[in-house]
Order: sequence, then C-alpha cells, then structure tokens
Amino acid sequence: MKRGIAVLLSLSVLLVVAYFTASKWAIRHDIVSLRDPTRDNRLVALEVAVRRDKLMQAEAGLIKLPVAILNHGNTVKHTEYSFLANAFAARGYLVIAPQHDLPSDPPMVTKPGEIYVGRLTQIQRGVANIKFAVEEMRKIQPNADYDRLTMVGHS
Repeated sequence: MKRGIAVLLSLSVLLVVAYFTASKWAIRHDIVSLRDPTRDNRLVALEVAVRRDKLMQAEAGLIKLPVAILNHGNTVKHTEYSFLANAFAARGYLVIAPQHDLPSDPPMVTKPGEIYVGRLTQIQRGVANIKFAVEEMRKIQPNADYDRLTMVGHS
C-alpha cells in the first residue's frame, strides 16, 4: 500500500514538473518595437507570444496561426497580462499585446457626468495601435490569419 502511494506521488510530481517545464520553454515571448510613421513615428511596443512548435509549423507553411489581440486597460503595461498570453499561446494562437500608453502621453482627463468624453483620445490611440500592430505583424509573420481576430481586453 505504501509503495503504491509512493509511486503515485512520484508520478504526480513528475507530471507537475513536466507541465511547468513545458509551459516555460514551449512558449516564445518577444518584445517587438515598431514606429508608426503616420503618427509622428510613435513607438508601438508589442509583446508577441506563440507556441514554438506551432510557429515552426506556420513558418513551414503547414498551418495558419489564429491571432489573438490582448487589449489591456489604460495605464497598464502590455506585459502584465503574460499569463493570458500564455493561455492563448498554449492553444496555438499568435498573441499580440500592444502598449498603448507612453510616458510622454498627456494624462487621461474625465469630466463629471461625461466620463467617456475625456477618454476619446485614449480610445482612438488604442484603435490606431491595434490596426498598426496587425498590419506590421502581417509583414513579420505572414502565416497567420489576420482576417479573423480574437480580441480580449478591458477598459
């Protein structure tokens, strides 16, 4: 009885270690810094996450990667949702998380009773960043399905 429990416990520990090792080494994370010439060379940094085996299959032309855009909230770094990027990448997605806010951007202003009026600039900037990121990623990783995007985010 003790031997069976020891074997079961050992196998469980081995499986847990294997899972965390695979999740650490199986997903590739890159930070890509791009400049948008249509917006005064605005810096648009992207965190790109993809499963390594799916990336190799896509580069060989065997598959088209599904694409997920992580749209974080204002004043949040694009790298703070890497746990969500890992979840999508583990399922075979190419994950793109653009940084919307720069330190040089003016602060978000809201007016009492009109909370969305002051945020229009940030919303438009976020939309422009996402469009720019998708178009640039088409050039960097052409073997992905940019016509059918999955969008995840808040704010």
